[in-house]
Amino acid sequence: MKPHVSSQQIGEWTVEADLWPSGLLSLRFLQNGSLVATAEIEGSTAIGWQSRRRGASLVIDAGVAGRRMLAFVASPDGLIVIERAQAVGEWSIDLAGQRRFTHDQLRLRELKSDETVRIGAFSQHGQLFDLRDWILAESEGRCAALLSLRPGRWRAAPLQVLRADRETAGVPLKVRDTGVTRRTFLLASVSAETALAERKPQFAIPGWQHDFVPWAAGVIARQGFARPERTSRQSLTIRRPDECVFGENESLQLAISAARANPGLAAGQSFWHGDYPAAAACTLTTLRTYVAGLQEGGYLHPIGNPVAARVLGPAVAVFHWLDCLGHLSDEQRQEGAQHIATLADLLMRSDFYPYHIATRPPEFPYGPDSMYRGMLNQNFNTDRYVFVGLAGCVLADHPRSRAWRRGVCSAFSAVAAHRRVSRCLPPRARAEGPQRSAQFARAGAEPDGL
Repeated sequence: MKPHVSSQQIGEWTVEADLWPSGLLSLRFLQNGSLVATAEIEGSTAIGWQSRRRGASLVIDAGVAGRRMLAFVASPDGLIVIERAQAVGEWSIDLAGQRRFTHDQLRLRELKSDETVRIGAFSQHGQLFDLRDWILAESEGRCAALLSLRPGRWRAAPLQVLRADRETAGVPLKVRDTGVTRRTFLLASVSAETALAERKPQFAIPGWQHDFVPWAAGVIARQGFARPERTSRQSLTIRRPDECVFGENESLQLAISAARANPGLAAGQSFWHGDYPAAAACTLTTLRTYVAGLQEGGYLHPIGNPVAARVLGPAVAVFHWLDCLGHLSDEQRQEGAQHIATLADLLMRSDFYPYHIATRPPEFPYGPDSMYRGMLNQNFNTDRYVFVGLAGCVLADHPRSRAWRRGVCSAFSAVAAHRRVSRCLPPRARAEGPQRSAQFARAGAEPDGL
């Protein structure tokens, strides 16, 4: 029997759908007529297309097994696929190509023919187990690509399993859904020369010598975590502070005097040595570098690891001290405030660090979000929220400063109240923990409290 055939044009992409009487739905993804990927979804009973403002949606009815919706949005980098489902069933994606590539941490690596990796959310910057953020299939100078986007919003049970298959030239991505599913990924076709290129980052911490994969990291950044609307220059009017938020101005002067009297306290920091122009230049360079690095490669960039961001806390403090003492020009204050606000917004995103699940109890078997369960107040989270909290204090006039402070207080409270953290504290601190946490949260509601 013949299938029910339909198709939809989304920009330069065509999605063809064949629904067979057996319930098998076959999908083909073509860019300008060239096949990039195919997919098969089992247990489908009916399909229907719906128009969207920037694309189209395919609604798939699976009868008693539930319903699945695939929304397709064309972008300059490829076809964004947004999946929402309350369904049970199996489906797979095959990329058109023979040689397969993925990443180990930030570096490119070709997969062996019998190797298994998993594509999905929260690979912890390419470091956790066999989790990967993207995969490429190369053939005749072109690469078909599958990239996971916006991992902070993924919900899928279990992680997607990419199986090597010696008998076929395709790259089958097997998925078994058992309930509510939410995930976003991107299909693309790009020249192998572009997709497989490695180079050192343009913006990186001093001394960084390792390469990364700029095409894949850049697509994931600009289509997800560091979308242009999040990183565009903000129009801000920031006044010079009347008082230092870390204490009265007199306290700051006492600290400066102590550093002058005992150079060992200065720790080589130009601010404490009194070289204010050098301190301002270094601070602005640090802020510029981190904004540009996150735009360049998101969390798959050397700067994208939260541990690398621990220089941002001192940078925002020095920015504030310089401003309190009148050693920033209006242009420097404006630029620095813009960079600090951009970074605070980005580092608050669950796409950057899954703080919303780090305090949940561990669970087995692992699912997409299980890898971060129980990680609590480990250094990734600390490095992230120290900067965001300071930004909320220093830029108290910013319309989102209260949200930054509250977000940090919420994270701190969740960790301080957790039983595991309490075991690590001495008895007195353990007894005072909930009270101190509440005081911290109340203080953070106002600029002069945190």
